[in-house]
Amino acid sequence: MAGENSGPDTASGTANFDSLFLANAAVITPVRESGSEIAGTDFGPEQTKNPEHDDLARALADAPAPQWTQPEPAAVFDFSDRPDRTAARTPPLVWAALVFAIVVPPVGLVLSIVARTLPRRGRLARSWPLPVATTVSIVLTIVLIVVAAIGGIFAKQAADEAAIVSASAGYCASLAETPGVLSSPGFGWPIDKASVSDSIASMTAYEERWQNLALIAPAGVASDTTAIAETAAALISSAESSRTIDVQGNLDRISSVTGATAIPAYVAKYCGN
Repeated sequence: MAGENSGPDTASGTANFDSLFLANAAVITPVRESGSEIAGTDFGPEQTKNPEHDDLARALADAPAPQWTQPEPAAVFDFSDRPDRTAARTPPLVWAALVFAIVVPPVGLVLSIVARTLPRRGRLARSWPLPVATTVSIVLTIVLIVVAAIGGIFAKQAADEAAIVSASAGYCASLAETPGVLSSPGFGWPIDKASVSDSIASMTAYEERWQNLALIAPAGVASDTTAIAETAAALISSAESSRTIDVQGNLDRISSVTGATAIPAYVAKYCGN
């Protein structure tokens, strides 16, 4: 090997490795330190002096040795003491609230409110029947209130109608004693030609009849009935003063009063005629 690498510029038996590098190539040589000073390093004639190499060598010498640390152990979770998960159980009170919310909404609403005030344990607070019972009971309770209000209005109307029919019973019975009287001219006003005394007597009987009806007339026709009796009394007074009977004139006057009354419609509605 020594013979192969020896040349004219090398000593006998010494290998010259400088010829393996390119010309002008920089070669990093070990740094010779004398104490702590590096700037005065003596380079041989065959070594190339390069400041960048000095800085790199100095940095490598001053660099601290790598420190290897032990990695932290991975966290370990212990589930041995964890309680077993149980399925949510709906209390009987909640089921009762749901049933009554449909059958009797106000009762279901009260039960759902009571169920919400009781202590909740775990997943019982997320039991679905409870909010359903509350919602259904509220909606149906509102519907029930509206229906009850409407029903109350109709019931009151029916009760009022029944009260009017009851109050009109005597008045209707009295009118029924003279069938067809309300369809006759002047509600039965006398139109027969007779003497003055007989005509006044017939007119007086008419006035007394409507005066008696006014005493038992219900509120709906009381004023109309009284107006007929008063008009008849005025015609009688006029006939007694003049001692004359104006049959057509008297009929027209009493008919103007009877034709303006609501007695026929009232009797048809409340007397069953």
